[in-house]
Amino acid sequence: MIRWHRVAAVTVAIALGLLCPSGSERLNGYQINAKTRAAAEATLAKATFEATAQRLTVFDRSGKVVQTLGEPAQYRWPVFSPDGTRIAFVRQDAGTKSRDLYVIERSTGSVVQLTGDAASESSPVWSPDGQLIAYVSDHEGSSAIYRRPATATGAEELLYRLLGPATLSDWSPDGRYLAFSILDTAALDRLGDPSGVRAGLYVLRLDPDDSRMPTQVLSGDGLRVIGGRFSPDAKSLAFRSNQSGSNQIWVVALDGEGRTVGEPRQVSVYGALGMATWRRDGRELYFLSADRELMAVPVTNDPTTRFGRATRIFPAGNTTYTSFVSDWPFVGAPDGLGSIGRDGREAVFISVPEPRGAPFARQLTVFDRTGKVVRTLGAPADYSQPVFSPDGKRIAVYRNRAMWVFELSSGKEVQITPGGLGYSVAWSSDGRDVAYAGIRDFRAIYRRPANGSGTAQLLYTHAEPGVTVPLTDWSVDGRFFSFNGGNVLWTVSATGQGTAFQLPPTDYNVFGGRMSPDGRYMAYVSDESGAKEIYVRQFDPLSGFPPAGIKKQVSNQGGLGMVQWRTDGRELYYLDRDGNVMTVDVSASPSFQAGSPKPLFRLPDTFPLNRTNYADCSCATAVGCEQGHISRDGQKFIFAIPVPPSRQEISVPTETLAAYAGTYTLSGADVRVTLEGNSLVFDRAGTKSRLFAESEGRFFLKATNADLEFFKDGDGDVSYFLMYNGEAPRLAVRK
Repeated sequence: MIRWHRVAAVTVAIALGLLCPSGSERLNGYQINAKTRAAAEATLAKATFEATAQRLTVFDRSGKVVQTLGEPAQYRWPVFSPDGTRIAFVRQDAGTKSRDLYVIERSTGSVVQLTGDAASESSPVWSPDGQLIAYVSDHEGSSAIYRRPATATGAEELLYRLLGPATLSDWSPDGRYLAFSILDTAALDRLGDPSGVRAGLYVLRLDPDDSRMPTQVLSGDGLRVIGGRFSPDAKSLAFRSNQSGSNQIWVVALDGEGRTVGEPRQVSVYGALGMATWRRDGRELYFLSADRELMAVPVTNDPTTRFGRATRIFPAGNTTYTSFVSDWPFVGAPDGLGSIGRDGREAVFISVPEPRGAPFARQLTVFDRTGKVVRTLGAPADYSQPVFSPDGKRIAVYRNRAMWVFELSSGKEVQITPGGLGYSVAWSSDGRDVAYAGIRDFRAIYRRPANGSGTAQLLYTHAEPGVTVPLTDWSVDGRFFSFNGGNVLWTVSATGQGTAFQLPPTDYNVFGGRMSPDGRYMAYVSDESGAKEIYVRQFDPLSGFPPAGIKKQVSNQGGLGMVQWRTDGRELYYLDRDGNVMTVDVSASPSFQAGSPKPLFRLPDTFPLNRTNYADCSCATAVGCEQGHISRDGQKFIFAIPVPPSRQEISVPTETLAAYAGTYTLSGADVRVTLEGNSLVFDRAGTKSRLFAESEGRFFLKATNADLEFFKDGDGDVSYFLMYNGEAPRLAVRK
């Protein structure tokens, strides 16, 4: 939720600027009529509310919506009462921004407000009998745990004053304990990085005296433990922890005094966001996976507790606010966005309207050398960074932030990494292993078997601070990795030993390095000419150091990336700025020579050329990475092709389109809308995309996932537009 508030606030501040006392007002340095400014501001505010207003939505076990509750607002922390008839939640006041605690009756929709001061409440949990609610509040100047009746009447009782920001996660079924996590603010202040912040899990015994002291369940440097949930017999506690290197669900036994017994057991395998919940009879454990799917784990307790394999109940990420879960201990804690009923039959999430301009799902598509589609793999999803195995029979690809390996012949798939753990991928020359960069610290390279077996092996940690290490290649002889970092190319021993080398420092950006099969050359992308082009330079296969030798430009009309050598080193491929897959005949004897580039085929118009490869190919967000790859024999080409939803295009008269043409200021930068032929073209920083009309004032882009809606002023002139790209709308005013 905070994310969208910030987007809207920043948009308004940048786009609307300061008020001037004159009859005209200045907007980003341009004069704008005060009346038009007011209309633009009102339009933006209305559109922002419509795009971000949330509802409480109840889903059944199949993922079907069974109930929508509450007026459109900003919600947090919805949680079912023990009998499932009520939902406690926190709602933010649009004016004061304070967050208060409420309870809604599901059968009638009636709402009872429990708190109403300037403080902010969070993380409510129900007593086992549904009569009381415990929660965290800061209304006395510091965070503390309180409880009160779940009705409009009754006094608030202080239970425990906290030493830092905390979230409650459960009230034990026997009524004796509360579970909560507390953030180490000292570590947060010291590190300024969520990847190193510690969050400890505690159990508070509700003794009837004033000597309440919490028992620490699990804590440690860099350890983030949240979302503790008691089993029905209060003898076990489930929680989310990153102790294995990725966020997973764990269970630890408790004694009769709320203390842990023995070592925790890992329950999930491929990552988890949290929301661990036990079924009332203790026979199932639920959680939200890293892929934003609700999962169920069978539990047996005879003679000892055993956990089965997790199975999917239904995907939640495409329909709810859970897509904005982050790795921050509390801001993105999934327990604040939804909960699962104790009977396991329903789940409640904070849902939002279907976002306009949201990124399209992508289809893994294999082409031959003529551009003919050979086959597709999997259903459309959030795919990125597909890479062929050396023999061209498999691909490694990220889907919903987890790495998978597909067999091309059968479509069989196996998951390699938990969701959100890694980014970028390179294959060993024998196809047995894959290497990837680690999301956990952004600076590490790991290796793991490509069949999903075994565990990840840490190979290398980059010493230079602030530099990520998205992999671009693993040399054929297996000795070196190449990666981007700080807009330069690096190479390092694949054993992780020794020093990393970089291309000689330059004043331009260099990225996307790929080593030739014989190890004597490196092909890469550079913008030293003022535009991205493909270059080849010498590489020393003994030291891994690219010497400052002669380099040769291979492309002549722009090269975005996706550089690949044929196995015999006689052909080089890349993607040009117009979406053409190019081929170049090359020779390495007696020195490197390159022929003239020739196009093989052109990619569909929906392929996002402006997102093919950012300057540093920072793959942490996926959209900045190469979305295609070429098999080493040069016969197969795979791309993650966006699949836009079907939309009705209409024809708009050219004279009407001409009224929209002009220069606009969008988030402090100029963008141009031009008329080319009988089509409008959106031009931002030299990247052009055709606009398709849905109505006379509404347009959409097929490749770059955005909608534009134009508005006229009181004189009938087009004066501004709103741009939607999956988040809050942004305002662009005509220059």
